Amino acid sequence: MLFDDPACFRLDRIPVRPIHWLWRPYLACGKLALLDGDPGAGKSLLTADLAARLTRGGRMPDGAWRRKKANVLFLNAEDALDDTLRPRLDAAGADLTRVFCLGGVQVGSADGAEMSFPGCFEALRRAVVTHEIELVVIDPMMAFFKPDAAANSDQVMRVALAPLAALAARSGASVLLVRPLTKHGGRKAIYRGGGSIGIIGVIRTALFLGRCPRQPDRRILAMTKSNIGPTAPALACRLAEEAGRPRLQWLGECDATADELCRPASPGAAPDRATADEWLLAALAGGPRPARQLQEEARAAG
Repeated sequence: MLFDDPACFRLDRIPVRPIHWLWRPYLACGKLALLDGDPGAGKSLLTADLAARLTRGGRMPDGAWRRKKANVLFLNAEDALDDTLRPRLDAAGADLTRVFCLGGVQVGSADGAEMSFPGCFEALRRAVVTHEIELVVIDPMMAFFKPDAAANSDQVMRVALAPLAALAARSGASVLLVRPLTKHGGRKAIYRGGGSIGIIGVIRTALFLGRCPRQPDRRILAMTKSNIGPTAPALACRLAEEAGRPRLQWLGECDATADELCRPASPGAAPDRATADEWLLAALAGGPRPARQLQEEARAAG
């Protein structure tokens, strides 16, 4: 006997759809992503850097080429737009005509509506659709959930994040949630983010930005989880300045893991030697130099 159940689908009638990527394999279109890191690690600098690269097209942090330009939307609860977010975007070279901020102020309201979920969800949906947004940055994520949304409850957070996941799927936008780490240390990066493990359960790709244990001015972006693609290689970067404003300078792939970034450095450990690309950047900062001279200095520097 056949039953007519509109809520039940036979799987052979579901067309196969490939994963599309905003930045392969770090950020997928139509999916939720997560960025974890300690305060001061550079999470907001990273999101500004990504926004700049997406809005102007060109090279992504791993060197991949992106021709298509994208629009980016920020929900930002901590950094003032005029003296922090915009200067960082300027330093990173963003096309500001493609950058939008919901509410127009640091933490205020959007058209008089409260800037927290679910109250601001409709304003977010309209903004994503109207401006054809491809990346939504929510920084930090818990600032946009009411206190009664128990962050440590698996069930509550899965329910709270479901509308965002649905918005991402329907619009094709990648939604990047930014989250600080807990105060309690641990050796597994996947458990270090604040709130319930249900948060990372809903996420499709999760990233971890941490300080290199032996080089405090160096940051490493590593992947802690991916349900939809290969594990991405870790990328090293360091803090730099552009006209007195901070920005990130990418240094290429490295062999670090997110778990290694959670481990404290051994007391008295000597700093790691600079990688070849870092050494060359410093050696050539003043302009071209004879190759033989550089080779001799490089050997002397180890």
